[in-house]
Amino acid sequence: MYVMKKFLLFSVVVLCNTLSVFAQNYSIKGTVMDDKTLEPIAGVNVIVRHCSDNGILTYATTADNGTFSLHISCDNLANYTLQVTCLGYEQQTLGLTDTNYSIKLIEKAFELQEVSVKADKIIQNRDTTSYFVASFATTKDRTIGDVLTNMPGINVADNGKISYNGNPVNKFYIEGIDLFDGKYSLATNNISYENIARVEVIENHQAIKALQGTGIDTETAINLKLKDGAKSAWNGNLLGKGGFAPNGGLWEAELFAARFSSKSQSATTLKSNNSGKNIADEGNSLTIDDLLYMYPGSDISGSLTSAPSISTNLNNDRTRFNRTHMFSNSSMWKLSESAQIRSQIIYTDDKNTYNQSIESSYYLLDSLLVKGTTETSSVKDKGLQASVIATIDKESYFLSDELSFKSNWRTFASDICGDFNYQSIADINTYNVENKLKYVKKTGNNIFQIMSLNNYTFIPEDLYIGGESTKQQNIDKGNFFSNTNFRFLHKIKRWSLGTNIDLYGNIYNFNSLYKDAHINYQNDLYVNYIGARLNPEIIYQNETFKLNLKLPLSVYHFNGESSATKIYVKPDIYMKWKFLPRWTLFANAAIGNSYSGNSLYYVAPIMTDYTSMNAGFLNYDGKIEKRIGSRISYANPSEMLFANVSVTYSVENTRRSISKQVDDGCVYYSYESGNDKYKLLFADGSISKGIELINGSIELSGSLQNHNMPLEQNGYMSTLDFGNINSEITLKSNPCGWLNIDYKVGYKYNYMKSESLSSSTQHLTQKCLLAFYPTEDISIKLNGEHYLTFFDSGQKKNTFLTDLEFVYRYKQFDFIASATNLFNQKVYSYTIYGDLSSTRTQYNIRGRNIMIGLNWYF
Repeated sequence: MYVMKKFLLFSVVVLCNTLSVFAQNYSIKGTVMDDKTLEPIAGVNVIVRHCSDNGILTYATTADNGTFSLHISCDNLANYTLQVTCLGYEQQTLGLTDTNYSIKLIEKAFELQEVSVKADKIIQNRDTTSYFVASFATTKDRTIGDVLTNMPGINVADNGKISYNGNPVNKFYIEGIDLFDGKYSLATNNISYENIARVEVIENHQAIKALQGTGIDTETAINLKLKDGAKSAWNGNLLGKGGFAPNGGLWEAELFAARFSSKSQSATTLKSNNSGKNIADEGNSLTIDDLLYMYPGSDISGSLTSAPSISTNLNNDRTRFNRTHMFSNSSMWKLSESAQIRSQIIYTDDKNTYNQSIESSYYLLDSLLVKGTTETSSVKDKGLQASVIATIDKESYFLSDELSFKSNWRTFASDICGDFNYQSIADINTYNVENKLKYVKKTGNNIFQIMSLNNYTFIPEDLYIGGESTKQQNIDKGNFFSNTNFRFLHKIKRWSLGTNIDLYGNIYNFNSLYKDAHINYQNDLYVNYIGARLNPEIIYQNETFKLNLKLPLSVYHFNGESSATKIYVKPDIYMKWKFLPRWTLFANAAIGNSYSGNSLYYVAPIMTDYTSMNAGFLNYDGKIEKRIGSRISYANPSEMLFANVSVTYSVENTRRSISKQVDDGCVYYSYESGNDKYKLLFADGSISKGIELINGSIELSGSLQNHNMPLEQNGYMSTLDFGNINSEITLKSNPCGWLNIDYKVGYKYNYMKSESLSSSTQHLTQKCLLAFYPTEDISIKLNGEHYLTFFDSGQKKNTFLTDLEFVYRYKQFDFIASATNLFNQKVYSYTIYGDLSSTRTQYNIRGRNIMIGLNWYF
């Protein structure tokens, strides 16, 4: 309670100190037309400038019908002017005295003069930073995703997720339209960069027109601006490759076809390969939109171990022995200027095989228990996603409704020999149907919002273990969740005062049966709850500062195996402060208790794989959490310099202690009543700089992750620390017309320690790609990778991988010949640490692959 009082007092003081200047929000609209023909003019730049210093406040470009719309926050419109410019017309500058304009431009004849222009690679206009694609593309690049990795300030993770100076990108547009609904790898992995004129990064972006200019729920977005020749025309590529590997023939086939216009957009992908190329993950969502609808109990997942764990040090393509097919189609139709329908369907069929040797070490009180196995596994995955979204987006209101279906069918089979000898088969199926509804209404200074989520998930799972003994585990999970959120905000100049009200209900069924030659464990469990949450919020915002304070109070009533009524309170504060023109500080903090969901709601033990069993619990106490985080970022686009550092520290108490029993390599987990604290420290940062001297860029990045937790193992209580430290330097350079260099060196330190032990491994990684261009039609790529692993025992392991690719370009055709893993390396080893245990794995990687093929761009 004392901490809560200090938290509230701090919030009130900050709010009071920030009440200094008041402003109003204005919506400036208009139409631009030709003075003589009265025809609307598209592509006109409409700019709001400050009278005193001519600085740009905001800008817009007219649509096909000549209309524009701007949103500004200022004290007095008379302090600003409206500047209208378009090539071939006289510039007009108007005093900003109204909110609705009809502007007629006079045609202007002019004579072109010979000029020499040095174009900027990056330009910034308030919250929009524009990268000119031609300035960052190199001959080795093919897709817009390739070019994004060359742009300072933009980071593309291994899974395809994009961030800008530490901020995750949560909207990905093509000509202002979110065609791929968060699954933007379908765009970055397939759209040719030659069709893109520039990449716009928009900070403080608001996708809903009715909320634009309010500063509410803003995010970071990317918008791809097409070249004129790519608009309203079909473009894409057709790829066919064949070859051989030590274990048989290879193929790779791809078709991507897309058409982008102002009225409709469509993109279709057909892909198939057994060359290791990972295409199945292109259908994964990379944005955090789903978090808006995420509540404890709204989602469930499978319980069984569903696939082997593979190191992330190597590129995923090197570890896949696959046969993969994928089909996707994303479409958008505009019904009017404000209404559209989007649809998406994605089907994947992915089969992978793995061969690995595993050495598991368990650190007991007075000994080290080591168990070794050799495993041959196969994972068959089939997935289907389908969704339809209808949207009406007007300045007065917003309405959207989405209906989606997702299913996944997975079979995981393993042959295990060594200290354990088993055959294991797991079938894990997931079926999910979901409806999301969102309505936003703006009336004057009032904003009213309704969000509704209805979700049903069913997961049947079966695990069969045969060999030394026969064991069988069957699990059926069913979960229905419904939530309706009402949000009301009232704006008073720079303040927004309001509240959220949530009404939700959940029905959860869990049925399990475990049996072997000696024991039967059965658990049929039914739990449901209804609840409500009242969440008052206060928002203060001006041009450089934003503060958001929330005070949620939740009440849950549980029924089923046992009944209880619980109250949860968890205040949350968020601050964003642009204290200097190029410097921004972010901070957030939360403290309180919350419902932790139903993922561990079972009592009888369940077997999750051939060596592990878990016993859950049924308790509604929830978890107590304290979290504080901050981030500072610097952005100077004109100098191509970006930097950010963030730190987050959290302490979580689930009111349960983990008990682990290790018996001859078999592990049993259970949860007991307790007061254990789980602590997490996470820090990361990066600095990237574009350097004209080398016609490239350099980036330095690093991260630290440390977990601290109590763990009872075989009756002995200890405190465990484990985590990793990562650092990386990336250099990209195009020093001359015939050479391109990409070099990356990384260091990773993994560790685990407690009162009685300390163990660690170190990894050094080097990757260098050299691309040579003896002529403008020929490119030769030489890729080298070096992995050096230092094990705790003093051993070290070197792995060298080399690839070669030759490409001859003739008009719209690429003739390709490639050889991967020229040294024919066969295995790779790594070690991971967990709860008083470590696992050293040696697994097969793809050998030498030779392929030739043809890629046609149209």
